[in-house]
Amino acid sequence: MPAEWEPHEATWIAWPHNRSDWPGKFAPISWVYGEIARKTIPGEILRVLVESKAHEASASRVLKRVGADSAHVEFFHIPTNRGWTRDCGPIFVCRESPKPGCAIVKFRFNGWARYPDWRKDDSVPMRAARSLGCRMFRMRWGGHDFVLEGGSVDFNGRGTVLTTEECLLDQKTQVRNPGLDRREVERALASFFD
Repeated sequence: MPAEWEPHEATWIAWPHNRSDWPGKFAPISWVYGEIARKTIPGEILRVLVESKAHEASASRVLKRVGADSAHVEFFHIPTNRGWTRDCGPIFVCRESPKPGCAIVKFRFNGWARYPDWRKDDSVPMRAARSLGCRMFRMRWGGHDFVLEGGSVDFNGRGTVLTTEECLLDQKTQVRNPGLDRREVERALASFFD
């Protein structure tokens, strides 16, 4: 797993659409995303998840108004529930030998064990892999899909995975992998990213 700060081809975002994610603040959020896009795309591609052609057109208008270079924007019609791609988006792994390449690892996303509407978000990595023609590996442990949000882990690109007990070991409030203790979670993560 490459470190987050290593050069990469693209950044993925989901254009905002769920008003409950931004209570009382939804109107300016697309402009904030427009600024994020404008600052991101000079150095890389911005891959934007949208709900529909109309949603794409709305995002395109904002991007044009803020002066974002549309030549560096790629839209993907992949519906989301909430759109927090840091947690539910595709996680890419790469290898240099024997044959160089990248693939997507697909963890299960369960809406932080908090929201009932998460199934669209959970399908983002599969749909992204299909759209890109990229290999995908489903992460399973103990006969079950392993739940992991991308924002719950950090990598240094040399085999170290950093996470928190609160996110991956909570067995009461936001349960990701029921019954797995620290040792099992560590073993699972080591096997996935080794």
